[in-house]
Amino acid sequence: MSTPDPASAASPEPAAPDADAAPPAGDAAPPAEDGPVARVVDVADPSRVRRAPRYGRFGFLGFLLGVVVAAVLSVLPVGADNVSPGTLFLLLLLATGTVGVFAGLTWALVADRRSVRRRGRD
Repeated sequence: MSTPDPASAASPEPAAPDADAAPPAGDAAPPAEDGPVARVVDVADPSRVRRAPRYGRFGFLGFLLGVVVAAVLSVLPVGADNVSPGTLFLLLLLATGTVGVFAGLTWALVADRRSVRRRGRD
């Protein structure tokens, strides 16, 4: 049995990298030239910047309004004496807190839509 000659094997040799070739994708690009830096505050026109409402804050404020309403309603005299004031407050909080959150989110949505309409007219 004969062994194959290593010189006659058909294995391509890797090509030598060219000096002008682009670096591989994993390498970092050379640093860019330093140029003028423009800040958004300097470039943007304040009358054209749209300020969208923060929905979470509106929802939280609606919940706080629901807490206040529940507290006021729980201290009012009620005809049923079989419910403790703490339980009554929690039941009212569940209802008024949910309604308050939805009211706050609706308010934010209306404010957002109004700002979009105003921006479209300008």
